[in-house]
Amino acid sequence: MKKILFILILIMSNLTLFAQLPDWTKNKPVSKNYEADYEVGIGEGEDYKQAYNEAYLDVIKKLITRCRLGVSSNAIMKSVYEGKSLTTINKDYNLPPIREVCSKTVKLSSRKFRVYLLYQVPRDGSIINPQLYYENFNECDKISQYSNGKALAASFFIPGMGQMIKRRYTEGAFTLIGELALVGGGVGTYFVGKEQLKIMQDRNVEYEAFHSAQNTYNTMRIVSYTCYGVAAALYIFNLYRAYTVTPRTKNGIAFYPTLIPTNEYARPTYAMGAGMSIKF
Repeated sequence: MKKILFILILIMSNLTLFAQLPDWTKNKPVSKNYEADYEVGIGEGEDYKQAYNEAYLDVIKKLITRCRLGVSSNAIMKSVYEGKSLTTINKDYNLPPIREVCSKTVKLSSRKFRVYLLYQVPRDGSIINPQLYYENFNECDKISQYSNGKALAASFFIPGMGQMIKRRYTEGAFTLIGELALVGGGVGTYFVGKEQLKIMQDRNVEYEAFHSAQNTYNTMRIVSYTCYGVAAALYIFNLYRAYTVTPRTKNGIAFYPTLIPTNEYARPTYAMGAGMSIKF
């Protein structure tokens, strides 16, 4: 029992440290504008500038991959460390317009820093639009449609309820069903084993019946403990997900006009097209 309490305290302490970071460092926000999206960059370094540069490059690499741009991330890295501004780099490499929304710096040790950057970027395909409409966030420390504390409290009493509050209905339902099934399996096998134990304790029982009851009792005991252990792990994971999962927006499918890159290897050119966004 002491070991279980120690493990739970250790897990909860780690969750507390993790919760000190803003929501967007764990899951990027969901954009309400179908032309724009968000990318979170994470970088580490011996000083703040190096960590910031690494975080910025992380965002750029993600943008290059998702938009299939014919740009070398190594060339951009060189420009960053040469001290060129974001505006100059975007102009030199014909990058899509991006905007820094939030930043968070964490001191890992006396000589190491970690920087989190939240950038607003064009959605995949929606490229080269200087007048791109950007959403504004005034509170960088809490970008969330729902209270994570409320979701955590709900999942504490009813597993999966926090995910449902954040409109993650499928995940919440499977979590609740799984938890009930595991606890029910543990309780059921416990009582089956208890009946077998009664047979074993009967002084008039025959040897074959005793031996059969003993095997069944040992099996049910193992199954029962396994169910309880998996149920405990699922419950803890359920609390973690309830706190950190990104809320789903109401609009699941959207269509929007877009510019599509037609050349992956040289300086990209673009053609008009249509895009569709589906949120699961």
